[in-house]
Amino acid sequence: MSNPFYVALMVVGVVFVLSATQYVLMTIRLLEDPAGTSLAEGGGLLALFEQHGLTILAVELGLLTILTVGAITTDDFWQRRANRGNEKRPATKKPDGDPPTESDSDSSNP
Repeated sequence: MSNPFYVALMVVGVVFVLSATQYVLMTIRLLEDPAGTSLAEGGGLLALFEQHGLTILAVELGLLTILTVGAITTDDFWQRRANRGNEKRPATKKPDGDPPTESDSDSSNP
């Protein structure tokens, strides 16, 4: 079993990238608007990021920090757990092959 913090990191990381992209788009729209009108009047996602964008990004960045620390600190635990699970499984017996031939020997020793 892999570390569940990695899965959470992937999800929160993708959400953070999408949020950061949305925040940049909102900023560009505000800079291009010569009248300086607010995006909040129109509603929608850009309005949400105009009002709460920094808070959203800060919360996501905090989650990324917590999940990263969690992944790093619990990695040994999940590795030991995975190794313990492998030891409990019965070992599969490899079939014996043909005896080695002369071509299998080391050719550097004449």
